[in-house]
Amino acid sequence: MHRWSLVLLSSVTSFVVACGPAPESRESESEALHGSVTFASDCGANQRAFLDKTLSLARIVSGSRAFEQCIEHTVKVGFAANARYLQCNGDPYYGVPVNEQVKRVLDAARSWNDVSIRCSGGSGNASAFLSTYDRNDAEQLAFSTWLDAVTPRGVAPRCTAGQNPEVDNCRNSAWPHSQAAGIIWHEMMHQHGYTHGGDDQASAKVACGYASSSDSVWNFQVNTMPYMVGNCIDRVMAEADGDGINRCGTLDACGPGFARLVTGIGTETCECVAEPHAVTTRMPGSFQLNGGTPESARLYMSSTSLNDQPQAFVHLTHVMSRTGTLPQNNGHHARAGFDGARRRWYIENSDGSPMPASAMYNVRVGRGFHHTVSSSNRLGHMTFLTNLLADRDPEAFVTVSRGVTAGAHPIGVWYASNHWFIFNQDRVALRENEIFTVSVETSLNRGLHFTHVANAANTSGTFTILDHPALNGRSGAMLLITPKYTR
Repeated sequence: MHRWSLVLLSSVTSFVVACGPAPESRESESEALHGSVTFASDCGANQRAFLDKTLSLARIVSGSRAFEQCIEHTVKVGFAANARYLQCNGDPYYGVPVNEQVKRVLDAARSWNDVSIRCSGGSGNASAFLSTYDRNDAEQLAFSTWLDAVTPRGVAPRCTAGQNPEVDNCRNSAWPHSQAAGIIWHEMMHQHGYTHGGDDQASAKVACGYASSSDSVWNFQVNTMPYMVGNCIDRVMAEADGDGINRCGTLDACGPGFARLVTGIGTETCECVAEPHAVTTRMPGSFQLNGGTPESARLYMSSTSLNDQPQAFVHLTHVMSRTGTLPQNNGHHARAGFDGARRRWYIENSDGSPMPASAMYNVRVGRGFHHTVSSSNRLGHMTFLTNLLADRDPEAFVTVSRGVTAGAHPIGVWYASNHWFIFNQDRVALRENEIFTVSVETSLNRGLHFTHVANAANTSGTFTILDHPALNGRSGAMLLITPKYTR
């Protein structure tokens, strides 16, 4: 039997965000790859603009390598003495090993549920009710008057040389977006069942099971998951574009749809990270020309998340019509590359053959990582991945696309010896420096990923029929597919 790992792109709901009392009325709804964000009627135009920008940045941060590193370190060790994660009574997966806890909370922080936001009526900075880890309805959040106080600064322009943010109504850092994002993700953790026991130390210690511990050993604002997740969202932004630490210039330096973030907590290097989204790109009806000289056909893409972004993570899957109509079958193994002269990404056939007119691909730009084949990870026709979410998780969903140096061979993934592998299905040896773009999702992201097994009941000749509620009856759905080998 043949198996494929599938990731749904456009037939799903939203990226993680919030919680709180249910809104009484809804006026505005914004759509993105990960679903919808709905604002209640008490949200003004400036508040919506500020929160839309905040949510975009936070979605980018939550999918970044720096955020993964921050979560892993703060949960396992903490950034200060006695600051590691200490579970509250009732927290999801209470008592499971710490590596599993890291994976579970990363999955919650990247939830694809819809979001409903009220701009008033919350307590503290914002509030949300405590729900359960496996919820799949809209997450809800209510802000307090804190939002009113920071919105003017949030929608203000960046300060220019000589301007003072307190005098000239301008911003000189990621704040208040960084703090607002941390607040939203903190409240979202409540929606997934994580708690801090209360809003004061005395009652929180009792509720969480640490009544006999000193305050230096357990603190509800230090050792609990909502604060840890919110602080990591805030910290990644602040290290890139903060008042005291500014390693990357401005978050907007990479252009719309991107954030310029640190590659890791405490590092001095930065990278452009895209907000995950999907596009469908079709081959133009003519060959691409370079200075009037014909070249092998390439499908050049134009997107704000791709143009002038050589570090983008680009995933692709070929789309064709089984009946012989458009879009046209390519029949070759394609890869994605970046044209430094044109500052554009393109899709080309790995064997150098021409790209058919009207060839079509589903393309996702967003979170992932680049894997480079080397002598230390290559085993003949296989190369093993090292990744926090994938290692020791045979149920992870791993999708792979070829980079510009990848060969013209059918590829797949399989799991063995605590690692996921990329392999050439024809068993031709991989070459060093072949590059692949990899995305890893856990099995806990409900409804977004599934494994399809081809069998006699769903297969006819060269095609197999998918059966999934997010796909059935939706001709415009987009998905990514990677062959998956199992013994």
